[in-house]
Amino acid sequence: MNERSVSLGCMGKTGVVLWALLAVCSAPAVAQQSLGDIVTEMGFGWMAGRWTATTDNGDQIQLTYRWTAEKHAIVMDFKMGNVSSHGMIYYSPLDEQVYQISIDSAGNITKGTWAIVGERALSKTERTDAYGEKRSMAVGHSKVGADAMKVELFGIEYGQVAETPSFALEFKRQKKQAR
Repeated sequence: MNERSVSLGCMGKTGVVLWALLAVCSAPAVAQQSLGDIVTEMGFGWMAGRWTATTDNGDQIQLTYRWTAEKHAIVMDFKMGNVSSHGMIYYSPLDEQVYQISIDSAGNITKGTWAIVGERALSKTERTDAYGEKRSMAVGHSKVGADAMKVELFGIEYGQVAETPSFALEFKRQKKQAR
């Protein structure tokens, strides 16, 4: 008899847990703001795509931003000569911040945050090399035409972004490749 009453007691608790789970699962879902929502709201959806530029030295640079995870993240790829970098940009609703993390072909790790400053999407980053040395910079992205984007590099000193860029380059949007 004790076995049966213990089993019924456990079934009773299990039943309560199952009912609670059903109630939670059947409640209307609250939509979480996605990176896609933010990018669209701020007017920077045009950045998604594949871009190329050529430096004054003739070096070709490829930069790609593509959506993933139902527009909750952007995968970014950078390539210039033998150097490549791959990373992700995502939105954290917990602290309402857009973050970036990437790693390059030399093993350097870059972490940063994104914000809108004037007409620019600005990423403030800190790169850490294999020896622990850190280097900070900011990268500004601004639209200069239907299929053109200006990318500017800014120094950061004592946490402040320099007023003028140390380098600027215009990228052209590339047509999608046939699969």
